Amino acid sequence: MADWDLAPVAAALPRLGVPMTILHGTRDAAVPLGEGRAAAAEAGAAFQPLAGLGHLAHEEDPAGVAALIRAALAETAEADGAR
Repeated sequence: MADWDLAPVAAALPRLGVPMTILHGTRDAAVPLGEGRAAAAEAGAAFQPLAGLGHLAHEEDPAGVAALIRAALAETAEADGAR
Protein backbone atom coordinates (compact mmCIF):
# COMPACT_ATOMS: atom_id res chain seq x y z
CA MET A 1 0.00 0.00 0.00
CA ALA A 2 2.94 2.32 0.52
CA ASP A 3 3.50 2.34 -3.24
CA TRP A 4 -0.06 3.21 -4.23
CA ASP A 5 -0.33 6.01 -6.76
CA LEU A 6 -3.66 7.76 -6.20
CA ALA A 7 -3.21 10.27 -9.05
CA PRO A 8 -4.75 7.95 -11.69
CA VAL A 9 -7.71 7.26 -9.41
CA ALA A 10 -8.31 10.98 -8.86
CA ALA A 11 -7.96 11.62 -12.61
CA ALA A 12 -10.55 8.93 -13.41
CA LEU A 13 -13.22 10.19 -10.99
CA PRO A 14 -14.63 12.93 -13.27
CA ARG A 15 -15.13 10.38 -16.06
CA LEU A 16 -17.39 8.17 -13.95
CA GLY A 17 -20.37 10.40 -14.64
CA VAL A 18 -22.32 9.41 -11.55
CA PRO A 19 -23.20 11.37 -8.41
CA MET A 20 -20.53 10.90 -5.77
CA THR A 21 -19.95 11.77 -2.16
CA ILE A 22 -16.41 11.45 -0.87
CA LEU A 23 -16.20 10.71 2.85
CA HIS A 24 -12.87 11.55 4.50
CA GLY A 25 -11.81 11.30 8.10
CA THR A 26 -10.39 14.52 9.49
CA ARG A 27 -7.78 12.49 11.40
CA ASP A 28 -6.70 10.42 8.38
CA ALA A 29 -2.91 10.19 8.68
CA ALA A 30 -2.54 8.20 5.43
CA VAL A 31 -4.31 10.53 2.98
CA PRO A 32 -4.27 14.25 3.77
CA LEU A 33 -7.68 15.89 4.07
CA GLY A 34 -6.74 18.36 1.34
CA GLU A 35 -6.33 15.50 -1.15
CA GLY A 36 -9.85 14.31 -0.43
CA ARG A 37 -11.20 17.83 -0.89
CA ALA A 38 -9.26 18.26 -4.14
CA ALA A 39 -10.46 14.92 -5.52
CA ALA A 40 -14.06 15.82 -4.71
CA ALA A 41 -13.72 19.23 -6.34
CA GLU A 42 -12.12 17.76 -9.47
CA ALA A 43 -14.84 15.12 -9.76
CA GLY A 44 -17.72 17.50 -9.01
CA ALA A 45 -18.49 15.31 -6.00
CA ALA A 46 -19.91 16.23 -2.63
CA PHE A 47 -17.32 16.16 0.15
CA GLN A 48 -18.16 15.04 3.67
CA PRO A 49 -15.44 15.37 6.31
CA LEU A 50 -15.82 12.86 9.12
CA ALA A 51 -14.90 14.71 12.30
CA GLY A 52 -12.52 12.86 14.57
CA LEU A 53 -12.25 9.77 12.36
CA GLY A 54 -9.15 8.43 10.67
CA HIS A 55 -8.23 6.43 7.59
CA LEU A 56 -10.37 3.48 8.66
CA ALA A 57 -13.44 5.57 9.44
CA HIS A 58 -15.76 2.77 8.38
CA GLU A 59 -14.22 0.58 11.09
CA GLU A 60 -14.06 3.33 13.72
CA ASP A 61 -17.73 4.28 13.33
CA PRO A 62 -19.44 1.70 11.11
CA ALA A 63 -22.97 2.80 12.00
CA GLY A 64 -22.22 6.48 11.40
CA VAL A 65 -20.50 5.88 8.08
CA ALA A 66 -23.26 3.51 6.95
CA ALA A 67 -25.85 6.18 7.82
CA LEU A 68 -24.00 8.73 5.69
CA ILE A 69 -23.82 6.29 2.78
CA ARG A 70 -27.54 5.53 3.09
CA ALA A 71 -28.32 9.27 3.17
CA ALA A 72 -26.23 9.91 0.05
CA LEU A 73 -27.96 7.02 -1.75
CA ALA A 74 -31.40 8.29 -0.73
CA GLU A 75 -30.54 11.79 -1.93
CA THR A 76 -29.38 10.41 -5.29
CA ALA A 77 -32.49 8.25 -5.65
CA GLU A 78 -34.69 11.25 -4.83
CA ALA A 79 -32.90 13.39 -7.43
CA ASP A 80 -33.21 10.62 -10.03
CA GLY A 81 -36.95 10.36 -9.32
CA ALA A 82 -37.34 14.08 -9.99
CA ARG A 83 -35.91 13.76 -13.50
